[in-house]
Amino acid sequence: MTESELISALQELANEDLARILGKVLPQRSPFSNEPGVEHSRMFLGVYSKYPDGHLINIVAYPKDDGYGPYWGFCQSAASPITGVEFVSYVKQAISPLDGTSIHLT
Repeated sequence: MTESELISALQELANEDLARILGKVLPQRSPFSNEPGVEHSRMFLGVYSKYPDGHLINIVAYPKDDGYGPYWGFCQSAASPITGVEFVSYVKQAISPLDGTSIHLT
């Protein structure tokens, strides 16, 4: 498969399928792990939304146990009570791409 074919295939995927596939690839990457002082580094998928009065960045949480839920789009959401990081997913039970912990979204 050429790079162009791969890009076309990824562009045709529904959001939930793209998130599921990238959820298997991105968290395995550690782009700055060789830099001095970096203890942990991961790539993740995010959603940026601009509103008239500001903007919001959500981290896409990946399906837990490779699960498939009914399609809700990215309407499941939760904020971490510890860090305040906003997560969004298309399933209620998901995994944080930052540290692999379980997240319950509503």
